[in-house]
This record gives sequence, structure tokens and C-alpha cells, in this order.
Amino acid sequence: MLLVREDDEELLWISDNGSKMRCCDGTYQADTQQPIRGNVVQFRLDGTEVFRLDMPQLEMYDDGSYCPTQVAVDEEHFGGSGDIWVADCYGQSVVHRFDKSGTYMMTLDGTSGAGRFTQPHAIYLDRRGAEPELLVADRRNKRIQVFDLGGSFLRSFGEDFLVSPSGFARYGENLLVTELDARITVLGPDNEVKASIGDYDPAVRTRPGWPNEADDKGTQRPRLHGAQFNTPHGVAVDTDGNIYVTEWLIGGRLVKLVPR
Repeated sequence: MLLVREDDEELLWISDNGSKMRCCDGTYQADTQQPIRGNVVQFRLDGTEVFRLDMPQLEMYDDGSYCPTQVAVDEEHFGGSGDIWVADCYGQSVVHRFDKSGTYMMTLDGTSGAGRFTQPHAIYLDRRGAEPELLVADRRNKRIQVFDLGGSFLRSFGEDFLVSPSGFARYGENLLVTELDARITVLGPDNEVKASIGDYDPAVRTRPGWPNEADDKGTQRPRLHGAQFNTPHGVAVDTDGNIYVTEWLIGGRLVKLVPR
């Protein structure tokens, strides 16, 4: 989800990847044998649908799935163009750009940058620097690729310290990056590592049924510990500095972190 402001109104974008989790074993199953078709939709805060962003009519979707997981908007009240960026993480591993009316403009796949995206799960329009930049969490490649708002590649980083970047949220001049491998990495103004919240243990991925637990009786929700993340996925920050983290597992979990 992404909350934006247009004129004097707050609006909510929702990315629906088009498949749903089975409660019994935590796998994702499509409702049809046809390619999955997700949706990107904008709502008012009373739940009224405002705008539905059409899937781009590209050859890659003739027989391929469209599974959007994140939206980023170059908001006009910040001086932006109103362009809308959409990450198709689980479909074609690409990022699409649309203008504010929803007209398709271009697609990024990483080949003009550090390399082809593999599961670009999250995108974020970063305004902490002198010029705004588009950050792409290239999750399976364990890095973040950075583009200008025209779609030109600028640089990549994180290959030496990230393990599974999945979500972004600004925290003052810092940036929070959720990682499925049990932690949040805190980046400073120059995207240097300042801290980690939670502990990364590479052995966790080898747990049967990860991110859940499995035994001879099947797959079930894992035993969770209040002081340790399981699989941080999405993240948001409120005006009081509280951090909200969603975790990916059977039944999900929402964690609130309160500043000291």
C-alpha cells in the first residue's frame, strides 16, 4: 500500500499481485490456470475506488503473469511530474512507468543497469538527496538499483551487505529496508549501513517449511518470538516515529516498534 496526497486529499494505492495464500500450507495459488492478472488500484480513504491502472499491453504478458507488488508516485505537491511506477515482482520481474493519467511510458528490467532484475519486490521514490531517485529492491540479486526519474541507471549498492531487500520506508534522514531474512537494515543519508534491527541467521532459510515450519504432519505457522523478526516484508513509519512491520508467514504478523 502507498499513501499519497493529491491536492488536499490523501489517497491510497493498493498493489494486488493476483494470487492468494492457502491457509493450510502457506503456498500461493492462482484462482485460474490462465496467467495471473494482478491489479493496481487507487482508493479514497472511505474505500471508494478512484482509479484503476491498466496492465500494460506488452508482448511479455501474452502468456505471462502480471503480479504487481509495489507502487511509487512522483507526487506533484513535492514538485514532481505525477508519474506512477509499478514493480511487477512475481510476474516478469520488471518495473513499469506510467504518466499521471495512466498512459504507459516505459519499462525497466535492469539490463541497462547492474543486471537483469530478479524479483524487484519494492520500489521507492527517494527524496533525501539533492535530486529525487527511484530505488528498486532487486531482491533475489541482493542489491538495490538506483535510477533517475527519467529511467536512466545511476548506480547500485548493497551487494556486500544486503541479503533479501523487500520494502522501504523513510525514517528522518535514514532509510529502513526490510529483509526477509529476519531483520531491518537501517541506511544513513549516503546509504551506508547504520544499524540492523533483528538478527540475520543464514541457517533459518534451511528450516523445513520456511518461512513457516513443517514436519511429518504438514506445514504450520512457526513459533514466533516477540523480540525477533521472522520474515519482515512491508514497513511504514508514522509521524510519531513508530515503525510498523508486516511479516510474511501463515496468518501474518504485524509488529509495532516504538522509539525510546
